[in-house]
Amino acid sequence: MKLSNLVLLILIVEISFQLVGCGKCHGGNLYLDNSRSWLPLKGKTQLTFLDETGQPKNFQTRVIDTAQTYLDSGCNLFHTVEYIQVVLYLNSSRTDSIFIQLATPSSLSIRAYTDTSFNMGIGGDLTGYGGSHGNFQTRLYNFNNGNKKYAEVLLIKHAEGYSNSIDSLLLANGTGIIGFNYFNKKYILQ
Repeated sequence: MKLSNLVLLILIVEISFQLVGCGKCHGGNLYLDNSRSWLPLKGKTQLTFLDETGQPKNFQTRVIDTAQTYLDSGCNLFHTVEYIQVVLYLNSSRTDSIFIQLATPSSLSIRAYTDTSFNMGIGGDLTGYGGSHGNFQTRLYNFNNGNKKYAEVLLIKHAEGYSNSIDSLLLANGTGIIGFNYFNKKYILQ
């Protein structure tokens, strides 16, 4: 099973528990709110970043921005769940990747791997409340990255005790991924 499919499966199970709760049937759909602005990448197949020398480098992306309908067979109810998944592939073999998933309600999950080595993993509520995996490490306001200024940025660092080949990620509200460090090289969005 591909890692992105595993992440989706975990999301579906987590949402199912939220919908079903203690065994009583709950109707309703789960749509993204204004948190959607953190990953406005629908239709993108690549992102161009500048390395430390100012040279552009294209990185392939896979973006899934969709809603799916699921049947709760125990209650015989259908539920529509909206989510966004973004994968940024850092090498041509696609073994080094950053996985980002946005689900309802305002739940962001980020994982990064080099080959099979875990580098970072964090998740939580974008509104600032704690999530199942803790909260985001640093929230920056009016942040300058290259020659651009971003109103709100999340800085996510690698998980202590794990590989630091991908040691940080910058995610900006209204833009998406604006930078990352990969094998001691800094990349910023062009």
